[in-house]
Amino acid sequence: MTLTPSNPYGSMEARSSANTKSTNYYDILNHDATPYDPNQHYHAYRSAFNFSRRRERDHSHENRNERRKRRRQKRNERRSGRRVRRQRRAQSLRDKKAARSFDDQFRQFDRGSKKYRKKFRPSFENLVQHVNREHRKARAKQKRPDLRVNALELAQVEREASSAIRREVEELEKSGKYGHVAKRKPDNTIRIFFENFNSLGVWATGKARRKKIRCWKRLLKEYDVDLFAGCETQTDWRFAKDHEKFENLFGQGQERKSVVGFNTSEQKITRRQHGGTAMMALGRLSSQVNEAGADESKLGRWCWMKVGGGGKTTAVCMAYQPCAPGDDTAGQTSWDQQARHFEARGDGRSPRDIFFEQLVEQLLQWKEEGLEIILMGDFNEDVYKDRLAK
Repeated sequence: MTLTPSNPYGSMEARSSANTKSTNYYDILNHDATPYDPNQHYHAYRSAFNFSRRRERDHSHENRNERRKRRRQKRNERRSGRRVRRQRRAQSLRDKKAARSFDDQFRQFDRGSKKYRKKFRPSFENLVQHVNREHRKARAKQKRPDLRVNALELAQVEREASSAIRREVEELEKSGKYGHVAKRKPDNTIRIFFENFNSLGVWATGKARRKKIRCWKRLLKEYDVDLFAGCETQTDWRFAKDHEKFENLFGQGQERKSVVGFNTSEQKITRRQHGGTAMMALGRLSSQVNEAGADESKLGRWCWMKVGGGGKTTAVCMAYQPCAPGDDTAGQTSWDQQARHFEARGDGRSPRDIFFEQLVEQLLQWKEEGLEIILMGDFNEDVYKDRLAK
């Protein structure tokens, strides 16, 4: 038996000898004497190749579906994440808006509560007035049973005072020291106007507003006054605005110099402060004012001006001595103010005694300086018989 190599895909020699009885090595290996058919091998190869292609295609389709599924899942996750973030942002904005709304409502409530408390919180002045009012009510209840007796006594005292004043006026008229003052001022004359204001009425309201001030302005103009002085201004000038200050109340359109005395030794309590003195030089006399001042104790018991020139100077002094205290003072009278001041400095004497002593000391000092003195004031005592006269 002869072995001849054969072409696996078939050759012309193999095809020509297909009908022969010769045997090739494929026959020996397969123990089959059937001759080799190239077409059969090709079809088997194509079949295996197509199966592999189908498997790859199926596997490729399966991977593609999985990839699509994963992409769809990731897209859904992203969308879900964005939705959650949008919801969180929206919730955060709602929370911030609610917090701002709450803060605005709280601030509005706080402002309203402050206004309400401020509206109904009494001031120090209201408290003082309430205490004084309650004190007066209590005193009135205590004195009510004796009201008729007190009224009769008061009427009798007033009649006696009126009779005494009438007698005094008659005596002054007879002596030529009292009488009618001509509105026209004589030449070479300085006219001095003195008044116990019993309150200038700076803080008055309604019809009483500036009523006294207008009256005094008219008198100053009618009588051509050169020096205007008064006591009991009853004003704490620290509360006054510029247009309400004493130097701007009188003498508009004229040259003027002024000085006021009031209690500045204590803190501001109420604008209606008992006591006080004031003085103003008007017109040409204001140019002759060399110096002005007030009580050194800062109680406003007196104020003064030094007026003159050419070797002659006159000290013009405006003083107010407090009257004796009554039963219903409420701690605001001039006596009470001065008593607190001197007691805090270890002096328990009567404020009237201290006033007399220190005023006389001031007058003697001016005398030693060679000054002439004009003393005006409300001394709440008989200036002809009591200690000032001596």
